[in-house]
Amino acid sequence: MASATMKAIVKSVLSGDTLILRGRPINGQPPKERTLHLAGLTAPRTGSRDRPDEPWAFESREFIRSLVVGKEIGFTISYTIPSGGEFGVAHLVSGSNPPVDVALEMVKNGWAKLRENTKPGNADDENDGESSEQDRRNQLKEAEETARREGRGVWAEDTPNLEINYSMPEDPAAFLSEYKGKTLDAVIENVSNGTTVRARLLLSPNQHQFVTVTMAGVRSPRSRQYSPQNQADSSTSANEGEPFGDEAKFFTECRLLQRSVSVVLISLPTPQATSLTSQAQAQQSLVVSSFIGIVQHPAGSISALLLANGLARVVDWHAGFLSSVPEHQGGGMERLRKAEAEGKAARRGHWKSVAAPASDPSAANGSTGASAPGKMKFDGIVSRVWTGDTVSIRVNSASKSDGQEERKVQLSSIRQPRPTDPKFGGLASDARELLRRRLIGKQVHVSIDYVRPKEGDYEAKECVTIKLPTGINVANLLLERGYATVLRHRQGEDRSQDYDMLMATEMKAQTEGKGLHSDKEFPPPKITDVSESSSRANSYLSGWKRQGKIPAVVDYVASGSRFKIWLPKQDLKFTLVLSGIKCPKTARHPGERNEPFGLEALDFSNRYAMQRDVEVEIESTDKSGGFIGGLFLNKTDNLALLLVKEGLASCNEFSLERSPYGKDLKSAEDDAKQNHKNVCP
Repeated sequence: MASATMKAIVKSVLSGDTLILRGRPINGQPPKERTLHLAGLTAPRTGSRDRPDEPWAFESREFIRSLVVGKEIGFTISYTIPSGGEFGVAHLVSGSNPPVDVALEMVKNGWAKLRENTKPGNADDENDGESSEQDRRNQLKEAEETARREGRGVWAEDTPNLEINYSMPEDPAAFLSEYKGKTLDAVIENVSNGTTVRARLLLSPNQHQFVTVTMAGVRSPRSRQYSPQNQADSSTSANEGEPFGDEAKFFTECRLLQRSVSVVLISLPTPQATSLTSQAQAQQSLVVSSFIGIVQHPAGSISALLLANGLARVVDWHAGFLSSVPEHQGGGMERLRKAEAEGKAARRGHWKSVAAPASDPSAANGSTGASAPGKMKFDGIVSRVWTGDTVSIRVNSASKSDGQEERKVQLSSIRQPRPTDPKFGGLASDARELLRRRLIGKQVHVSIDYVRPKEGDYEAKECVTIKLPTGINVANLLLERGYATVLRHRQGEDRSQDYDMLMATEMKAQTEGKGLHSDKEFPPPKITDVSESSSRANSYLSGWKRQGKIPAVVDYVASGSRFKIWLPKQDLKFTLVLSGIKCPKTARHPGERNEPFGLEALDFSNRYAMQRDVEVEIESTDKSGGFIGGLFLNKTDNLALLLVKEGLASCNEFSLERSPYGKDLKSAEDDAKQNHKNVCP
């Protein structure tokens, strides 16, 4: 005897005669499921990795999929078999319209056949239901005969030529190269968790490819891995998922499972997120089991819906992937950030136990903003470049006697190779030189993103975003050349205000194989210090004297009149002492004292000469290997003369006579004395 009519929603279909049913969720928890076989029917079996599809299996399944998946049906159980399988009748219920017999629709369109025995031999019908059941069988037989006569569906004379690969492509990189960025029609065949699905890509009418797709920009909690054992035992914890993992999976299943969608493949997953290895090196060490991509339903973005409901979090380092995809294909991080912020504000899903965030522009990039209250901003002039990501900035300060102070800051959210790295140390040197050329002596705008706390011997550091007056982000200059990589911050960790843009720039550099992302090696430069000994210095003396003014860079200022000079074209360094003058000394060791105006002279030379492009004119050498000569700013300004004019240096009578600028220096000293400037009485 058939059971009473029950209702359920069709979760999915296994083939043209088998439905997976589910109830409605109770208290937000995923409902139980049951399998219903359409009684009296047989349809072609769909295939798997181990066996091919039977002819017309896909077409048969597609017909019933489009007919019932995601819709409510009424069903009765006609009989069961010893293994527990349930066979019954299903009717599609649609408002006030008459119920549609699902089996009849399948047979009528030729996508299923009638079984010879419609029920087990030991099953007996009750007399009151025998007449209606016989009428239905007659309808089915008549529909089958019509489909057979007209050659519909499985009764067609031609056999479909459909190639289906149920496994991941043998060469994922080549597959991605062919289809990257293209909008591909697909059907979602399985949902592993809220943001990982198995999709059937409909590459052509005759070619289907199964792939696993991890949704770009989002990650849902891990769902419980059910098996017959742990499904029966709710206390089993071996395969427990994360909080809200099952809810996220159910959320995605309800909207995507066996639905027609579009898929855009973006990238292969790479381990480069935590290393300075090149893209090519990263790929070599990777066993590919999925693609990173975008799954779009005609009704909208499932990724944004998951975020808005607190069932996923933004994956910050995917910003680079999404930047390469146009907005109409689902690219960009902004919509995902907004959706996540909506979920946080409403405290949905896993945000229920988290306090609602304060309004902060930095939240658009995933930052909490906790480490830098008020997001302090200031303007200043870059006075020194320490490394490719650390600089000193001179700013106004009422607490200092001269009205200014230097603040040493580090660029937010980027990392560079060590200068001593045997493979990439040369890029660290190139990065430092890039910042020197673009920043030294320039006005910049600085925003403090967060403060890295003190660790051991390392002082606390202000991590900042530095922008030129044109609006260019300095970190971006490094990333676009492949001189740095973007840090992969932990969830909720503070970061650069332009984090998504930085990720996009890094992705572009990876694609173009620049710097750290290339297969080349960039060993540290070998710079020779000519002033290591007087004999080595003397070997260069005559040649440099003949050259006259030599283009150079001031690498370091030791005192007002003593410098370390770098010749970039020749990779040489040497010590230069200004001729004709002497400056007050500064303390070099503990216990020593600064001479009057020694610090002022040092500060003056730092301001005007530190890391500047200059010209030097060599006159002679001293006993320690240092060179004696002149240093010129802007090709014409003699630094020695400027120091004397400010009363921060006096003439050295011994070397004054040898200096070609002796008269000018003496005249400047007289003027300084007359005006009683600094060291001049």
